[in-house]
Amino acid sequence: MSLLDKHINKHLLHFQNEKDSHFDDIFELIQSEVKNNNYLLLQYIHLLLNEIFPEDISETKTLHLHFEYDLNDDSLLIIAQYLLIRFFKESSNISSLSSQNEETLKSLKTNLQIKLRNLSTCPDGASGLKGNKIYKNWIKDKRNIQTLIKFYSELDDNIQIVGKTIFNCQVRLASSLSNIFETRPYAQEIENQSTHLTFNLLNTKLTINQIDEIDERIINNLESLILFDSERKKQMQYFSLKDINDYDIKLKKYLIITFGTKSTSTQNLQDRINLIQNRFKVAAEDSYPIIRSEIDYTLGNKSDKSIFVSFIGVDTFHFWDAFVLETKFQDLYELRSVKMMNLYSLCFSQKIKDYILQEIFSEKRDTNLISDELKQRLLDLRNEDLVILKDALEKVLDLIINSGIKQSITDKIKSETIFLVDGVVLNSKSLCNLISSSLFFKETNKLISWSALKDIKDGNILILSYQDQGKNPYYFYPNLIETRVTKSIAVEAIFHKFLFYNRYQWAKYNLAQDLYKLTEHPARKKYFHWERLKDSINNLLPQKDDGIIWELEQEYSGNTDRETIKLKLKDSKIKTFGSSDLFVYSTDSKCFRVEKIGYIIDMLDYENKYYVHNLDEIQENINIYEEIIDTNQYEKELNIIRKKFNIENETTGRLWKILLKRKAQLSGEEIVYDNLKKHLEGKGLKIVSLNHFQNNWLNPESDSIAPLSKKVFIELCNFLEIPRGYFFLIQRIKNISKQSSRQSTLRMNWLLQNLFNDGCFDDEINLNEIIIANIGSYKSKHPLDELGIDEQYLADNLIALVQLIKPEITLKEIEEFKKTE
Repeated sequence: MSLLDKHINKHLLHFQNEKDSHFDDIFELIQSEVKNNNYLLLQYIHLLLNEIFPEDISETKTLHLHFEYDLNDDSLLIIAQYLLIRFFKESSNISSLSSQNEETLKSLKTNLQIKLRNLSTCPDGASGLKGNKIYKNWIKDKRNIQTLIKFYSELDDNIQIVGKTIFNCQVRLASSLSNIFETRPYAQEIENQSTHLTFNLLNTKLTINQIDEIDERIINNLESLILFDSERKKQMQYFSLKDINDYDIKLKKYLIITFGTKSTSTQNLQDRINLIQNRFKVAAEDSYPIIRSEIDYTLGNKSDKSIFVSFIGVDTFHFWDAFVLETKFQDLYELRSVKMMNLYSLCFSQKIKDYILQEIFSEKRDTNLISDELKQRLLDLRNEDLVILKDALEKVLDLIINSGIKQSITDKIKSETIFLVDGVVLNSKSLCNLISSSLFFKETNKLISWSALKDIKDGNILILSYQDQGKNPYYFYPNLIETRVTKSIAVEAIFHKFLFYNRYQWAKYNLAQDLYKLTEHPARKKYFHWERLKDSINNLLPQKDDGIIWELEQEYSGNTDRETIKLKLKDSKIKTFGSSDLFVYSTDSKCFRVEKIGYIIDMLDYENKYYVHNLDEIQENINIYEEIIDTNQYEKELNIIRKKFNIENETTGRLWKILLKRKAQLSGEEIVYDNLKKHLEGKGLKIVSLNHFQNNWLNPESDSIAPLSKKVFIELCNFLEIPRGYFFLIQRIKNISKQSSRQSTLRMNWLLQNLFNDGCFDDEINLNEIIIANIGSYKSKHPLDELGIDEQYLADNLIALVQLIKPEITLKEIEEFKKTE
């Protein structure tokens, strides 16, 4: 159980400690043979409603109560009964007295007494001895009227009973509630409200406007609105707070109750809550998620078990650190990505080691282990750099071979053990054969990927592929921390400590932080000692940086069970996109926002038409970096630099090399090299080899635009006393040359998403005001220097960016879609 689960469950006991006679009175009236199983859950809901909706409520109060996973039909019916009985009792306690005798409860009781007297005589054809249908119906009618009389007798004779609560729900639930409340009308279907007097009206299909047209008194008297598991219905989406505010309604209680799915994850929880908040205009602080452990505890459910994770070997390994530094220096992140670490960790033999090194470092281009981009980068490296890189990795693989992890794994292998490995492994038949041979597989042993885990119901599983939840918006599921398996599955994950332990600690910390923010609510702060939990989570913070670039992990991952969407736009062919692909969307061609296409699909209400345009496609059509920079300004700065150093009109990428060569001519190449080496090492950076320094950095005719490492180039400019503006100019040139780079596109997409969602692309707005108001956010959230944008000219650059992109937006209507996995 996680830190957050333990903390919440501990204080949940105290939260429910006191008895409440009002709750017990309601609970007694619920009709269900299994209601006792739901007692604690109902009590939890009861206490939350007490907190959010006090008796002296005078303005609209909102609560969005979200259950992390769906409940069975019995529980849904019990919760619905509780809510309707509670709201009926509350309405009856505060309802006004009627001045119109024909509408009073007293008049209704009189009519019921008359009906009962009319049934005092057994009807013709009835036979008590035979118990025929006429007799049974007569008895039933008498009992029903007697029950109704008893029900209404508990209320003041002169009270006015009018509909004050609309309870929106599914048709099946409404039917069940109508049967239960047939003789105790705590609620009636809105179409049959004249059958019995009640405060609660069940609605399954009418919009708020349709209800107003049928009987405006319902809307005029409305004090409470409940949406119960009905948010997916298109009619119910017109009951948002915004729609309600269009009517003159003195609404006091606005309650939305929603449910997730059995497949629970933090990302699913976040998406569901965001969907409700956006669709019904609910403030973030009004959402209260009841998480999986709370549901399990209050319902007495036996939880599925989490995955046991163990780590073996040393905490740190010098040659791994050296390898990571080399990949950073050469800008080869993929080589140290989780995908590749999962591959390295399976090096159980010399044959596997030779295979890995051959696939990565040979000159052949055809390989399943690394991307084409990485292969090309490696082929472009100097031979001495390749030797250093390969030597460091070879030492890492030797350590893994001799670490004892193979023995730890083979000791756990049973005849039908299933091994979960990275998808990149499964793509290579040769590698699969080498692993099978090394671990002495039997015919019944097999390799699977993470995506196949959900289909395993029992047996023995060894997980040899590290995959945590990642970080929003790059989310990985299933994963080691959140995934639960049935009790019948024996599951364990085994990893090298020097490769994955720090990442695992970061993953647990990040997950706790995310869940803390998601579950934060004034009620939790008041009753759950929320600050103590925050302190406990902060104590989980690892001391060592994880060095993860999540957008690249998403790109390289061979494990992600990615949901895809086949999208048919008007006048276009069907295209397939990942559900996390970003799209511009609009419903009115006036306001434009950017969200994941999966999120947009979930928002479709079938009443509004949604128009979209893939954000990547916009970038493909234009060279953004060529356009957004004020080249005149940079040319002025470049001329200042040229004048300062007395350099003629040299091309931008040669200037730093010329200055470095001048220093070398004055002091000597090796002396300048040593001085620069000391300068970089003082900043925790590494210099290239002397040979590379002489052949490339001191050679103005060489092809390189700048050193691969951004930090190294910044310090090189400082060493040469070149103004910082030069760095941004070089960065722009690099971005133009790598326009097709996925990393560059992703980073620009994040910035564009913020600009869209801040309203920068909407019609009839003051763009300058919006940019200035959000400038601090743009600086803190985005690597502007890597986009070639100088903060000094940020506002002007962003305005230019918006003006460049807006004419390229060509939205098309969504006609069809299909989700696939």
